Amino acid sequence: VVIPAIADGEVRPSHTGAAEIQQEVRSGLDGLWVEDADIAGTLNGVCDAIGTLLEQ
Repeated sequence: VVIPAIADGEVRPSHTGAAEIQQEVRSGLDGLWVEDADIAGTLNGVCDAIGTLLEQ
C-alpha cells in the first residue's frame, strides 16, 4: 500500500529517551497479563514510571 505524501506535514524528532520509555511501558504492562489483573493500578504504575522520563 502506497500512501500519498502529506503536503503540510512535518517530521519531528523522537524523544531522546524513547527506548527507555518503551522499555518501562513494556515491562509495566506485564501486570495486565495475569488473572484478576489490577488494570487501573497497572496503568497508573506505568504512568508513574514514565512520567519523569517524559519530562526530560
